[in-house]
Amino acid sequence: MHSVLWYSIVASALVAVITTLLVEYLAKPGLEARRERIVEEKRGRRNAMRGILQALSLLERLQNHKEGTPRSVSRDYLVAITGKFTERIETASDALKIPESLDGEWARIAAAIETFEFAVQAGQPPAEAWKMLKSVTHELELFYHYLRVSRWRCLYRRRVLRELISYPHYEETEEALEDFEDDDSLPG
Repeated sequence: MHSVLWYSIVASALVAVITTLLVEYLAKPGLEARRERIVEEKRGRRNAMRGILQALSLLERLQNHKEGTPRSVSRDYLVAITGKFTERIETASDALKIPESLDGEWARIAAAIETFEFAVQAGQPPAEAWKMLKSVTHELELFYHYLRVSRWRCLYRRRVLRELISYPHYEETEEALEDFEDDDSLPG
């Protein structure tokens, strides 16, 4: 007659139940929290990249209007558009993890865009501000390409990084805008 070892059956069932409960109540909450954190980071990054793309679109649309005639863009339109792309850049700045090596470049781009916004709020921006905005638009495009490409495409990333770091800054415009920033007639 076959003898069944009931102790081994009960012991294995007990171990299975205890293991399931431990995993369910101890490990799963931590894993779920980690998954949610990762999903939120990815969502924030996607929104930030979308914001940069929208800011680029607004900047290009603004420059296309400007290239028609110098007075073809109304002040209200300029104020509305500059407010939108400044908001998009600030949102992207908060959500993205900009590498430390590029932090200065990003801060310079954000400052140039804010300076242009102040120039618009103060009145018609000078021609120098438009030239700087065109330069900043190209740099922002390079940032977009650098941040959106996968880390696995290291050669492309390195090429974009090199182009971004070596991009010539528009010093004359920066000096003109620094003088403009020192003007007391600016709002804010």
